[in-house]
Amino acid sequence: MKIGFIHPSWPGGEGTGATHTANQIIEGLTNQDHEITVYCAERPQVSKHQTSDIDIKYLSEGGIPHTNIALNKAIQGRFDEFDQYDLVSSYLTSLIPAMETISEKTSASTLVTLNAYAGVCPKNDLQYMDNTRCDDNSPSRCLPCIAKTSGGSQKHGRAYRIASRLGNYKLIKSIEPEKLSIDGFHALSEHVKQTYSEFDFPSERITVIPNPIDESFVVPHESGFSEPYKLLYVGYLEEHKGVEMLPKLMARLDERDREFRLTIAGDGGLRSEVEQSVLELDLEDAVNFRGHVPYEELPSVYANHDIFVYPGQWEEPFGRVFLEAMGAKTPIVATNVGAAGKIIGEAGSVVEPTVSALSEEIISIAQHQSLSQLSINARKERKRYNPTQIQQEFETLYKSLIK
Repeated sequence: MKIGFIHPSWPGGEGTGATHTANQIIEGLTNQDHEITVYCAERPQVSKHQTSDIDIKYLSEGGIPHTNIALNKAIQGRFDEFDQYDLVSSYLTSLIPAMETISEKTSASTLVTLNAYAGVCPKNDLQYMDNTRCDDNSPSRCLPCIAKTSGGSQKHGRAYRIASRLGNYKLIKSIEPEKLSIDGFHALSEHVKQTYSEFDFPSERITVIPNPIDESFVVPHESGFSEPYKLLYVGYLEEHKGVEMLPKLMARLDERDREFRLTIAGDGGLRSEVEQSVLELDLEDAVNFRGHVPYEELPSVYANHDIFVYPGQWEEPFGRVFLEAMGAKTPIVATNVGAAGKIIGEAGSVVEPTVSALSEEIISIAQHQSLSQLSINARKERKRYNPTQIQQEFETLYKSLIK
């Protein structure tokens, strides 16, 4: 097959889970001798993972960082170029309008990955006012939500963020989901498929293929599952990840008759707030802030902890961190949001998204010495995410869409 693949970053790059999964898909297709051209949303850098078998192109004009509107325009401006491919696949959900143009104006088959909620929510999280699940993207809901929740960040100010999200909303409303001619959609989980179906996307064209595990995380487990129990959080320090709950969780655990320690690996806008809470609760000796940990060092970090804790508050589409924990056979305690329960299976447990529920579950599995069994279960569960099997599923999907 001759494939045009639109990448959320660039091949070999680090960053979000979408970046790593896109890299794995490209590698798998290349190994099957398909001809791939990768169109990058971020400027490519030299990478040890980069292969000469991949033709790489950068979408930006003049090196200006893209908004989703600019990315769509960049794709739509190249539609003649995309006519040369058997299939064009976008791993950026926000490019649905541009992919519709390709579907209408070229002979190429088209596929869009639904790896979050950018196709139906301008904030990409389906959280109305940042605290309740949303099922309506009408102006009366989205516009007040954008205005109230679009605070500034270290990278961009409030005005930029509002403008960007209003642009996202314009893209969402530029399409009619039930009339799309895009040949297929790829969802990371049944939960994501169901969500998009509820927003009138054609469910019969949505194929569920989960993320593959990164085999570099399949390492021997190193912790002894004994006191002090070592808890781990890995990820961005942002509100929808529930990280503000972590100091309160440790304070609750500190009241019990067992000893716990927490490592927080990651950075983000809430770091200073979480650090201040740790100080106020007098937990400096129990909580270790590691900051950003290089990707290649993460497998060892997981392997040396007893429990991976995920306190997420949003409808998690998938969560590669769960696969990373399972790779190292680290038991998982997570909030029951999105697809978390289906992904984890018997490698851990999911509870209501509260400090009380998380603490009680952690205490329970520590008291009953079930950590070793959960670790064994993780080894079994991770087989469902075998990269060779999942790459074959992608190849089958691609072939089924070619006209």
